[in-house]
Amino acid sequence: YINEKLSNGDQILALFIDFKKAFDTLDHDQLLQAMDECGISGPTNKFFSSYLKNRTLCTFVDGTKGAEANVTLGVPTGSVYGPVGYIMHVNSMVNVVDYCGVFMYADDTCMLISGKNIKEMEAQMQNDFDKINKWAHDNGIILNANKTKCMHIHSPYSGIARQTNNINIVGHSFECLHKNSVCQCERVELVTSICNRLRLLLSKFHNLKRMVDNRTLLMVYYALADSLFSYGLSCYGLTFKTYIEEIRKIQLRFLKIIVDKKTKQKCKDDYNKIFRECNIIPVDEKYSVRSSKKGKLEQLKVNNYYGERTRKYVVPRLCNKYEELREDKKIT
Repeated sequence: YINEKLSNGDQILALFIDFKKAFDTLDHDQLLQAMDECGISGPTNKFFSSYLKNRTLCTFVDGTKGAEANVTLGVPTGSVYGPVGYIMHVNSMVNVVDYCGVFMYADDTCMLISGKNIKEMEAQMQNDFDKINKWAHDNGIILNANKTKCMHIHSPYSGIARQTNNINIVGHSFECLHKNSVCQCERVELVTSICNRLRLLLSKFHNLKRMVDNRTLLMVYYALADSLFSYGLSCYGLTFKTYIEEIRKIQLRFLKIIVDKKTKQKCKDDYNKIFRECNIIPVDEKYSVRSSKKGKLEQLKVNNYYGERTRKYVVPRLCNKYEELREDKKIT
């Protein structure tokens, strides 16, 4: 959404809404009513009613048990039902807004609006935000004013003035943070941040090497390190090669810890061969794009960098890069 709008020259206002203790404040009766509206009714609804109700809690302090109290709010912690029930409960929130798009993932909610006139966008977002605030009050959900943030996203080359009004709610004024959507200096800062986090993790890998085998170490690499290499790849992948090379060097240091002495000796003349031995793609090659050839999908032309991040551009590019995707009829 954001990249498509930036590609068209629009500005975006994003409001990140935080609900206080979202899973712990759900009223059971309202939750069951929301489930009924989503199609979970009759005996199935009664089943979940028996699951939620008649629960009690108590505390133990130094072996002393406190009095039991009935639980009338919230969903059981750690349950599969909890996040699903919450989603059904807040499902009706998208129906109260007039102008903004509402994007939700679990208990995270983001309102987005785009356009050319920032003042008009602010008024429309304020209107929708007021309605969501009323909806939250009626449904027993509490907005966390301290963690709710508004962000103004625009191209660094648009030359617009950094003057926007604040978004107001229940006596609080949210400062509209400005985000120049991906300029070169931000990419460099991101690379530096990733490198620092990777170096910290690298020192722990040296200690872990003494305690686990190589297979387990590789699993830890995928769980902790690979996610950092992939983090922000669409952003820092466009920076100077010298900065990406810094991340690649750290990636190679991880692999030299993971592989055994025999493999390391085998690749002594060229340690870059370790990537192939471990079947791991170097971070700089993750962002590479192969040239188009006959028989591949048509690559749409885009006007700028933001257009290159839209689905209309990325999906054909990935299908052109990987033949098995191109042959999948469900995709093409």
